[in-house]
Amino acid sequence: MESGSQAQGRVQTLGDLRDLLTGRRVFAAFIDLLVAFVVGMFVSELVLAGWMDELYIEERTNPFMRAWIDATVLFAGLPYYAVCDILWGRTIGKALLGIKVVSLSGNMNRWRMLVRNLVRITWAIPYLGFLFLLADVGLIGLTEKHQRLGDIAAGTTVIRSRVGVADKEVQT
Repeated sequence: MESGSQAQGRVQTLGDLRDLLTGRRVFAAFIDLLVAFVVGMFVSELVLAGWMDELYIEERTNPFMRAWIDATVLFAGLPYYAVCDILWGRTIGKALLGIKVVSLSGNMNRWRMLVRNLVRITWAIPYLGFLFLLADVGLIGLTEKHQRLGDIAAGTTVIRSRVGVADKEVQT
């Protein structure tokens, strides 16, 4: 039986673990962005149903309106991340790609998940949100533990796990 350091060394000779994990995480993020967008579109249509026609008409004359519509859709989709993380310790994208969120201290709780996901609100800032999203992707690739800004704030990281296995680590 090999130790963790021996297994780590073996994995690095087969290929860079960082690239493997970062690739999985980025692909999971794309899946989750798609799901969050669909959820956000659904929720924003429900909330803004009476105003959507007027907003889209005004969008053609007001260049800032498109940014506010996009921010509304994104903001409405953000709870998807927190709800999935709090309930299952992973989002749909993470579950499909066999990765999960864990605490660096070993003490995972709902507050960590909430803090981790509150940082995503920066993604909904009109005109700047995309830059925050790119910064998060960059941090995943540049930090030693593959942490985005929310992970750093919450003391969490994302690791590989078995695909489709529900974790019961999240506690109040």
